Amino acid sequence: MKFLCERDELSEAVIGAGRALGSRGSSGVRLELSSNICTVIGNGPEMSISVSVDVSTVEDGIAVVPPTLFGDLLKSMPEGAIEVSSDGTTVHMKAGRTEFALQLLSDLDTPRLRQQLNQPVVLSDKDFTTALRQVTRAASKDDSRDLLYTGVLFTKIDSGIRLVCTDGIRLALRDLDGADFLPSDDEVEVIVPARALTELDRLSHQARQSSGELAISMGTKEAAFQFGNWTLLTRLIDGRFRDYRQLLQPSYPRVLIAEKTALIESIRRLRRMAREARDMGTHVKFELSNTTLKLSVRIPLVGQAEDEIDVTFSGDEFVVAFDPELLSDGVEAVESEFVRIEFTENNRPACISNSDNREYQYLLMPVKFR
Repeated sequence: MKFLCERDELSEAVIGAGRALGSRGSSGVRLELSSNICTVIGNGPEMSISVSVDVSTVEDGIAVVPPTLFGDLLKSMPEGAIEVSSDGTTVHMKAGRTEFALQLLSDLDTPRLRQQLNQPVVLSDKDFTTALRQVTRAASKDDSRDLLYTGVLFTKIDSGIRLVCTDGIRLALRDLDGADFLPSDDEVEVIVPARALTELDRLSHQARQSSGELAISMGTKEAAFQFGNWTLLTRLIDGRFRDYRQLLQPSYPRVLIAEKTALIESIRRLRRMAREARDMGTHVKFELSNTTLKLSVRIPLVGQAEDEIDVTFSGDEFVVAFDPELLSDGVEAVESEFVRIEFTENNRPACISNSDNREYQYLLMPVKFR
């Protein structure tokens, strides 16, 4: 195998495809060279990522390389064109007077996903990845928990598709009006691993030749996402998602409207103090009146912090407290200039949303406060 290509395109392809391998340290990515196209494939047990790179081919062939080391070495080489070649046991990279040689990995030929999928549906890449960033923040990062806490539900609603995610403490949902990429059966719901969707978001922003469109193909066991010259294929999570609808309310007796930037900055200021006693369950307390939100953190034997911002609040005066990290996650995902936070009682979930619509909702349980 021997070819010439641009350094940055190949290094991004190798590192990006390698993300599909997860913690499988002994696995590698395949470089499949044919007809001036180098297809880079990372094939993990639950997810596969592939990308095609235009090259000048001298000799076709296949090589399996360690993605992180190979990609990092490529990035360290001089800019511009590089020459890559393989003799069956070693891969060589050369640019100017810089040259590296790495031992190839064994070609285990891991079975690929079956790709039993429906016809692709094309959406706006920007709209879909924005929705992903809003909901995946509520997924559990703990692999030892129930798999359903690590996935994103895709379900049909009257206006399109709804994305839902929960880790048991918070729940995030986002409606995509006009989207329709699920099978025609009205009862069909699919659960996509949040890790795969996080990688999709990362790769779509990395892609240099993205057209701004994303093609989605859904099956009963797998889902595929294609954008530019990238393809991500993932297994679906088998199971029944919890009934999130019982948590949603059409209205709330207490409504707070605050400028998003001012609220985020206030939370950030207090969050630094709260981190000093994270193991003690430290929280940010909200004290609400008609025109003012007072935020405070108090840590015994350490200190206290207070801040105050102007808001609009309707309902009886109210005191509630939240985990500052989880609260910040929800507020930062709001798209509008002002954020709406609605409350029932201080032992029921609060709802964070855009000030003018409920396309995005983030439900967060308050914490007990002193």
